[in-house]
Amino acid sequence: MIKQKILWFIPGVATAEQKAAAQANGLTIRNPLAYSDGAGLEECDGVTGMAPKAYAEKFGVTDEPEGCSWQGAALREDGPTVAEFVAAGYPAANYPPEGYVSRSTAQEIADAIAEQDADNNADGKMPIAKLREVLTARGIDFDPKAKKPDLQALVDQAEVAEKVVELKVALTEKGITFNDDVTLDELKALLPAE
Repeated sequence: MIKQKILWFIPGVATAEQKAAAQANGLTIRNPLAYSDGAGLEECDGVTGMAPKAYAEKFGVTDEPEGCSWQGAALREDGPTVAEFVAAGYPAANYPPEGYVSRSTAQEIADAIAEQDADNNADGKMPIAKLREVLTARGIDFDPKAKKPDLQALVDQAEVAEKVVELKVALTEKGITFNDDVTLDELKALLPAE
């Protein structure tokens, strides 16, 4: 019988227990964090664990053998500090990055989150996370990578559209006619003085 080569993808450094489990189950340990898109693929008969997408698509992912779990892997300790993470453009609330141990204190992380929230609120508008939440709740599609001004513009447009509908209903109930393509300002001008 030909021995199969099954790659077991474990992020970071494998524990002694994982190394023993790999040997007992005939698995070859690989680190998915060492793989980069477009790199060549190692020939194998199958993959398991946290396999990169390219490996999963080419070889198919099988269940890990009983007693084997990639999730017990040690976290990497060479990640960024929260300040470096934020400087690279990531939200402080997402620190530390997946697969990495924190290199900042809880207070440093809390301070970074508070500072980022203050920066996001400097214009008196909603923070970016809240804008995304509002757009999602209203069923409005948006680019997840969109910048805050673009998201704010979508929220503002939705609010104007809702106000236009409200005023059209109110004016119709009062028997006031208007064109279908009327603007918000034109509708406000049609409101009777009270």
